[in-house]
This record gives sequence, structure tokens and C-alpha cells, in this order.
Amino acid sequence: MLRELFYRQILKELKGAKTIIDVGAGNSVYRYIYKKRKIKFYEFARIRDFNVTAIDINPENKNILKMDFRDIKKEYDVFFSSHFLEHIVNPMEYMNIVKKYCRKYVVTITDKLNKEFWNEPTHIRPYTIQSIKSLYGWFNFRPIKTFSFGKTFCVIGEKGLGLG
Repeated sequence: MLRELFYRQILKELKGAKTIIDVGAGNSVYRYIYKKRKIKFYEFARIRDFNVTAIDINPENKNILKMDFRDIKKEYDVFFSSHFLEHIVNPMEYMNIVKKYCRKYVVTITDKLNKEFWNEPTHIRPYTIQSIKSLYGWFNFRPIKTFSFGKTFCVIGEKGLGLG
């Protein structure tokens, strides 16, 4: 229930958005962390009439396209990623794709740095709210909202209002 409230807060900020790409949507790590199934963002957004494309290089179900973010060649109103950024080697490469194909908003959810962060062997780099905001600014996104949810946080940026 709390997760759905968190998602509802995010969707409320995406004014005028109709299309969303959920990058890294098939995060199979959650199958091992949570004992019972939790609703995924792409499922929640779809039932609220957003047109959502969910991609992952290692999808866990047929509702997710097997696709790398580097293969994105279409524009979306929103680029959404949850627990994705801390797993990639080159965040600048990802943000270049976002800058090129995102029309309105970028949404990043990641773990707050804590002692358990490094217990996940696929974590490459931790982020803070400020480091995400700086990353957005370099790629011409202005941070407009931040949320916290347990051990995670979310930063939403709007296109065309950043530093770059």
C-alpha cells in the first residue's frame, strides 16, 4: 500500500505526460529481497491510463521488452528508472540517451547510502539526492521534486530547465 502511495505521488508530478519508458523494469533482485510480490511501477502506471513501455536486458516476465537502454530510438514523455542507475558503469551514457529521447520528465529512484548498500554485489556506485540533481542539471533537466520512501529516494527532473 505504501509503495502505491509513493507511485501515486510520482505520477501526480508528471503533468501532461502520456508515454513512459520504465528502464530496468524487470529488476529480478526484488524476487529475492521481498517474500511477497509487490506491484511494479509500470503495472501501476498502466492501470492509470499511461502508455508504458517497460524494458530490461534480463526481463522477468513477458510484459517487459528485452532491450538495452542504448537501443532506445523513440521519444517518450517520461524516462523512469527505479534501482537502475546504481547498477550501470556509465551514467553519462544513460543520461545522453535520456536527453535525446525524453520530452518532459526524468524520474530516478535509488537506494539511500547505508551500510547494506554494498551488500548488493551488482551495485557499482551510490548516489545522493544532490548527486542526482547535479547529474540532471548537466543534461538540461531541472529537479522539481524529491520524495523519500523507506531506504530509497526519488528525484524528478523537468526537461529544458537545467544547466546544459
